[in-house]
Amino acid sequence: MQKTPDKVLVDKLKSNDKRKISDALNEIYRNNYHSVEQLIIGNGGTKDDVKDIFQESISIFFNQLNQKDLELNCSIKTYLYSVSRNQWLNIIRRKKETNDLKDYQEFVDPTQSSLGNIIENEQAGLIADLLQQISKDCKEILVNYYYYKMKMKKIQEVMALSSEQVAKNKKYKCLQRLRKMVDAHPHIKQRLN
Repeated sequence: MQKTPDKVLVDKLKSNDKRKISDALNEIYRNNYHSVEQLIIGNGGTKDDVKDIFQESISIFFNQLNQKDLELNCSIKTYLYSVSRNQWLNIIRRKKETNDLKDYQEFVDPTQSSLGNIIENEQAGLIADLLQQISKDCKEILVNYYYYKMKMKKIQEVMALSSEQVAKNKKYKCLQRLRKMVDAHPHIKQRLN
């Protein structure tokens, strides 16, 4: 069965058509349950814990899409995994067990503040616009370092640079170019602060 694109699923969830919503939720459940199950079972949980956490995560996702007009900056799979991960981590903390989880997939750490999300999304949009105006290499190095949190050694390897120091120097110069662009546009600088 071919996987429906996330954008289509989100549009179905935001519609008023109960059948479309049900179809979208069923597909999201089928495509994402296993990764949450792997996370929770792999970190000492039970099948019942998986069901409870996943149901709550779906509910949070659906409510944020429809009540807070959530704009996804990652895949539905990553978002649900992240919410489930945070919920499971909270349960573990309450039990006063370890805070270390074995991760089985990429996750994001969503902030709880809606205002914080709005500001962060707006700032990310402004920065993304600026990144479109710099060279491909600069964009690649800055995105790898700040967004993907790559170490400079890994960036050197990925970009086939001669040394880690060359990668550091390149990142510094690219960051300076980006800062000059921000300084040249006071309205952008004000919105980023």
